[in-house]
Amino acid sequence: MASPTGLISGSSEETFPAVDVHGELNPTRVDDFPIDAVSFHVSTVKDAKEEEEAQKKDSGSNLMSTFMISGVAVALIGVAAFVVSRKLREQ
Repeated sequence: MASPTGLISGSSEETFPAVDVHGELNPTRVDDFPIDAVSFHVSTVKDAKEEEEAQKKDSGSNLMSTFMISGVAVALIGVAAFVVSRKLREQ
């Protein structure tokens, strides 16, 4: 049976290697994760462009829906005016 300082037989040549206890117990915790500056910049620029495109699509969609609603409202007002003028002519 082996002990932390060596074998029970007393041989000092064969010892257990030193182990990082916190690293072994918390493998998902990374304290010094290297960040590639170029990749980080590329990712940031790409995210900014995607957000800008999404905002443009939203504003274009809002403008289109505004025109559609306005067109329907103008058409309904035109039909109502036509119906009223027909009724007034009949009388």
